[in-house]
Amino acid sequence: MNEIFVTVAGTVGTDVNHAAGERSNRARFRMATAERYLDRATGEWVDRETVWLDVVCWKALADHVAASIHKGDPVLVRGRLRVTTWESEQGTR
Repeated sequence: MNEIFVTVAGTVGTDVNHAAGERSNRARFRMATAERYLDRATGEWVDRETVWLDVVCWKALADHVAASIHKGDPVLVRGRLRVTTWESEQGTR
């Protein structure tokens, strides 16, 4: 199976949820990122729609993340991309 690894620059959007378990530690937070581009017609910078991502870290990395980052901090995240679909009243999302 091929895995997709991505690197995303963005901003921490939530407080880090840190959980220590018997077998492993976990840190979870959401981050926001938006592409910014120069509109050559107007000469102004334009922000595209914000994309929200869930970030989950395990083991020693989870401990470091929980101690190091806070809501509003800029981050550079590298990891495995997983996409989840679900059903809602508006259909599949």
